[in-house]
Amino acid sequence: MKVLFSIIVPIYKVEINLLKECLDSVCTQSYNDYECILISDGASKEIILFLEDYIKDKSNFKLFMKENSGVSDTRNLGIEKAKGKYLTFLDADDFLEKDSLKNFDLTLKKNNNHDYYIFKNNIYKDGKYTHYNNEIEFSKKIEEKEILDLYLSTFGCKVNKFHWIESVWGNLYKKEFIIKNNILFDKKLEIGEDLMFNYTVWNKSNNAFYSNIVVYNYRINNQSVMHGNIHNLIKKYLKLNEVFENLIIQLKFEKKYYSCFYIKQLKKYFKSTNNYKELYNLVKEHNYYKFSILEIITLNLKFKDKIFLLLFKFKILYLIDFIKKK
Repeated sequence: MKVLFSIIVPIYKVEINLLKECLDSVCTQSYNDYECILISDGASKEIILFLEDYIKDKSNFKLFMKENSGVSDTRNLGIEKAKGKYLTFLDADDFLEKDSLKNFDLTLKKNNNHDYYIFKNNIYKDGKYTHYNNEIEFSKKIEEKEILDLYLSTFGCKVNKFHWIESVWGNLYKKEFIIKNNILFDKKLEIGEDLMFNYTVWNKSNNAFYSNIVVYNYRINNQSVMHGNIHNLIKKYLKLNEVFENLIIQLKFEKKYYSCFYIKQLKKYFKSTNNYKELYNLVKEHNYYKFSILEIITLNLKFKDKIFLLLFKFKILYLIDFIKKK
């Protein structure tokens, strides 16, 4: 059965109450021309039993099960199984606004000839919402010259132009465009797979639309793959950087721009450890970071970030923790 929207939900480790909130946010939508594709990526028996019970009277919910192979492979299966004209992605611990699909539909009725649509989202942490304002205050077609700003926003060079566009959740992708261009998530990546998917999308088409409507609530999860052991985190980012450099070299950016991309990683490392001597020794040999640190003065960074990185560059490590607490 053909539908307008396919909502793809990968499910692995998630608390049942959060998963229920996620699925309830789909069921209570004010618009019903959709299917919800649930894919267990090796989820526990408890989660499977909950899902089977939850969908038993919901004909537009489909459950697929497979062994654990990561979120990229799981989303790729969702793309394969989707019957909708448009795809959107929902993480199992996040939730939609009640009119998300209705707003998708209204946006398409007014602007129906684009390959992808970027919508706004809320950040939800400790029961509180944070809403980010962009320089673009109204919905509009993204002009060809603004595609560059999409990349620069994710690099960390133009953070106020577009906020939180690295991820695929909450966006809308025309399935025909995705299939025609063979755009899939990279199964080798454990981090940044959303970003590389979006880079490929932006690289294949400049036919994009930006909406200032909030459709998605992203829950900050401190146990996610973005956090944890600093050795593992760096290893994951180094894999990402190989893919990033292969893709970004086609776009012929000045190297100073994507230095911001690596500086952004260093900032994440600072948040993940207090052992700056170990961190210094782990990253000093990698060209990604060596060049970026040399470029600190020329980059458009916040003053505090520049101080952090200059202290790191000159190995004045004892002051970093002091400033971090301020």
